[in-house]
Amino acid sequence: AITTREVDLYEYNELVLSGKNLTYDEMQTNDKELDLSLLNNRLRKTLGISEVDDNVLTSLGLLKNGKYNIAAKLFSENNNIGKITLLRYSDNVESIKDRIDLEDMSILIQFDKCIDFYYKHVNKREIIDGAYRKTIEEIPLVAYREAVANAICHRDYNKQVNAKVEIFNDRIEITSPGGLPIGISYEDFIDGRISIPRNKIIAEIFYRLKLIE
Repeated sequence: AITTREVDLYEYNELVLSGKNLTYDEMQTNDKELDLSLLNNRLRKTLGISEVDDNVLTSLGLLKNGKYNIAAKLFSENNNIGKITLLRYSDNVESIKDRIDLEDMSILIQFDKCIDFYYKHVNKREIIDGAYRKTIEEIPLVAYREAVANAICHRDYNKQVNAKVEIFNDRIEITSPGGLPIGISYEDFIDGRISIPRNKIIAEIFYRLKLIE
């Protein structure tokens, strides 16, 4: 069946990208130079690459026909696209104990600072279990780490809305802008039948850097 309805500019851009089989992070930028030294160091350390040159950047999808794309900018120190707000509340949302806004930095630095925020505000305790001492985390670091990485990888950078990490006394809430990608229904998402990365290049590099599973 064919339907006709008005769409806003954001929906129109989403449909155009989908029609071209592109994700937002694949769109080219006008940046002639980007500081990718941090990404280069991480790639060399994790993958054992001796030199991250234009050929490597092209194979990673960050460079095409000599031009950088949105993904490259997000990984660079010149990133001014995606902002993350970190919040630690005391007793309620009106009582903010700590707030940090992460902007104008690589998404890799954003990830690191989100982990630092966890260590700063999530308590740990130790118990004696037989002959062994065990560390108990209020919120498992491995779950928090994966959730933060997914929020960075799969957020909709086309929306000018901040991602948020909010730490309460009894829980952590992580909010990533954007709804479901085109091509996946709510039922598919809940059942886990289909996985469609919103930002294919970012997700692939995070996987290569062993930041997501």
